[in-house]
Amino acid sequence: MELASRRDGASIGRALRVLAVEWPFALVFTTAFVAVIVVSLGALKHGLTILAASLLLGSALRFVLSPARAGLLAVRRRGVDVVTMALLGALLLLLALFADTF
Repeated sequence: MELASRRDGASIGRALRVLAVEWPFALVFTTAFVAVIVVSLGALKHGLTILAASLLLGSALRFVLSPARAGLLAVRRRGVDVVTMALLGALLLLLALFADTF
């Protein structure tokens, strides 16, 4: 029994360390998940705004953090990641502004 509890503690500790390393991605993913829930509840404009904010946050974090600290946000070169997320975030923000007209 004692050996099993040590293994469980080690796996929980390992999961917490991974989460501590991947906090930028976890933050962006959680925000995007909240946006999807808001959209599914019927608030399209607010959900798109939150999703745009999530992408803009990811772009800012990728720009500020080093590749080692950015974790899973670092997919390609820094410039490509930042421009791609910022452009998608800006386009979603524009879509949210005009969401009432659709």
